[in-house]
Amino acid sequence: MAGTFQVAPRHRLVSHFQIPLNKLITHSAAYFVFLALVFYISNQDKTRQKRGPPNTGAEAPVILYVCGYVWSAVRMCVTQGPRRYFSESWNIFDVTMLMLFGVTFALWVAAARDVAINDEEEMERKYWDQYNPTLLAEGTFCLATILAYFRLMLLCQLNYHLGPLQVSLGKMTVDIYKYLTVFAIIISAFAAGLTRFYQYYDGMVYEDEAGMKTVQVSSFTSLSDTLNTLFWALFCMAPLESADVILENRSLRDKAHRNRHTYTERIGYFCFGIFEVISVIVVLNMLIATMSNTFQRVINNVNTEWTFGRTEVYLNYISQTTLPSPYNLIPTASGVKGVVEWLCAKTRRQKGARVPLSCSQTSDTETDIEAPVQKEYAVLMSVLVQRYFRDKESESSCGGVEGEIETLRRELTAIRTAALPLPLPQHAPQRACACAPAAARAAPSEKSLRVRNKSFILSISMEEMEELEEKGPQKEQKEESLSKNSASHGLAFGEMP
Repeated sequence: MAGTFQVAPRHRLVSHFQIPLNKLITHSAAYFVFLALVFYISNQDKTRQKRGPPNTGAEAPVILYVCGYVWSAVRMCVTQGPRRYFSESWNIFDVTMLMLFGVTFALWVAAARDVAINDEEEMERKYWDQYNPTLLAEGTFCLATILAYFRLMLLCQLNYHLGPLQVSLGKMTVDIYKYLTVFAIIISAFAAGLTRFYQYYDGMVYEDEAGMKTVQVSSFTSLSDTLNTLFWALFCMAPLESADVILENRSLRDKAHRNRHTYTERIGYFCFGIFEVISVIVVLNMLIATMSNTFQRVINNVNTEWTFGRTEVYLNYISQTTLPSPYNLIPTASGVKGVVEWLCAKTRRQKGARVPLSCSQTSDTETDIEAPVQKEYAVLMSVLVQRYFRDKESESSCGGVEGEIETLRRELTAIRTAALPLPLPQHAPQRACACAPAAARAAPSEKSLRVRNKSFILSISMEEMEELEEKGPQKEQKEESLSKNSASHGLAFGEMP
């Protein structure tokens, strides 16, 4: 495949592997091979190991793989810009892993040089110096291997069930970072007070009459011991005798009388107990509650979170090279063309071409858009804006009709409630006689107008309102219905006795 990229960069096979999903498959397969080589080096027998770098035969492929990943990281950092590149947590993770591998390779070279100069390759391991390059290389390689395998969590974002869990884990890590500051302040406060508080008693042994010996625990004898004790106390792994004060016997013969520094011991127990209450019972449970809340928020919005996480993975592989590491170290035609264009735009300053180089901008070659493309872009944006406002207008119109219906319903309910307790007339009204003046019959009184208005409003039943709401009437239809009801009730009112 690498040869095809060199000979025929426009071949359909090349276009096939440029699809983001195929990039993901090829890069993942190459990464699994890299993990297998790393595990093979890490799983070597240490009993017969000699001084110097390991000699398993897999070191050269691992170095090539790491160089390919370094080139990919540098390329992404240049094209995206440092600020955008380091805004992603996984990019910071990759840089840390590659730095640990780089330090390991440097220590391998230092170990080989040490063996070549001192010629002590056959020295037994227990006689090595604690800062021997071989021992340091083993430690850094151990950390790099852990990070390399932990990077498989990125692929979990592609799965519907594992993706939300991985997103929750990332957000919980942010919560842990926040609470680390609180824990650091608490531990520093107690460490400052308890450091060297028991220094005088360090190493003392008390022997009772039965010959049982009690040794002073190195808990608060130095700054390092104090920090170690307080840290492991967060996980309830500190010994219970951490605050005990042990005094040695006054003489070898006098074992019946034991001297006690009770006040010092009680101060130590008091401080140690307060630390446990504040850090374990309060702050640690607050951290657990915060992490549970974060996990619940992700689960409540699981579809959006998973889709967003999966899209991040696809976008990451879209920007990657088509060939995985270490084949990305081989120059391709498209890669060479991009580098040449970048150099020409940077040095010759071609018209219409720009190469921004800053911490916040990308460093790709930017060219001016042609006139037809600019015109099509303006038309497209105009259509999108019109569609947006049209959708918003339709939503607002539907919401306005529903709001008017709901307001009218509330008003009718209030008026009906106010009109129900009206007392009925004790005597039926007399029918107007024919001899009465026409003006008296034509001009209704204020009381009759008020009763007529109430009868007109109460005639609109709740069933009619529900029917209007289901059919979604327009404002003109509603006014027409009300006018018809008014006319009908006016005729009925005229016939009332």
